[in-house]
Amino acid sequence: MSTDLAAFLNARLDEDAQPWNAPHSPDCESAMGPPGPFPCNCGWAARVLREVESKRALITAITAEPHEYIPGDEFYSCSQAVDPYEDDPAERYPGSGCSDPDRAGQPCDCGRDARAERLLHILAAVYADHAAYPQEATP
Repeated sequence: MSTDLAAFLNARLDEDAQPWNAPHSPDCESAMGPPGPFPCNCGWAARVLREVESKRALITAITAEPHEYIPGDEFYSCSQAVDPYEDDPAERYPGSGCSDPDRAGQPCDCGRDARAERLLHILAAVYADHAAYPQEATP
């Protein structure tokens, strides 16, 4: 689901940026101050484009958060994480960081996926009235 939400968000950001990427007139280059009729207020356009890039970076950071193995901490370690300090890297496999043989290789239980999903839902909420808004994204 988080990849669907990330794709939805990136598509909306493309739409948000599109009118502000249009060429501006030379006299517009000095236009600053409060938002005016777009697309001529370059100061406003620059802020919108920075916001779009900032949100893209946030989406990337959220979806790239790793499943972590924390040595000696079975409570917060992801059962799917691999112990990066294991002596023989060839023997590492998903779940090998888990010390409980009944959990090893089972679906993730560390909460990383739920955290990513929750954060993407927060970002997607501003587009709740969009026709492509995934209803399962409603918090």
